[in-house]
Amino acid sequence: MDDDTKLTLHGLQQYYIRLSEGEKNRKLNDLLDALEFNQVVIFVSKVARAKELNKLLEDCNFPSICIYAGLKQEERIERFKQFKVLLLLLFHKMPIYSIDDKSSLI
Repeated sequence: MDDDTKLTLHGLQQYYIRLSEGEKNRKLNDLLDALEFNQVVIFVSKVARAKELNKLLEDCNFPSICIYAGLKQEERIERFKQFKVLLLLLFHKMPIYSIDDKSSLI
């Protein structure tokens, strides 16, 4: 695309902070507590990190769905269905979160 304005998603806010591995979980928790949002999508580079982050979010009482490349097709479809249901809740202003590995994008 030649025109950068065609790539703009209005209303989308992106944040980038360079941190050491040991600082990431704490900073994410701080951001989720401080920012006002309806939905958060978090991309990570490793399946193990996605699973670990999913558990952390659930332990902190954030609803989370973990979708990654290694899932069996049936399980991936089921999780996408769960995500769709949660998207419906978004329209009622309830927060939802998703964790995804880059290799699982369709």
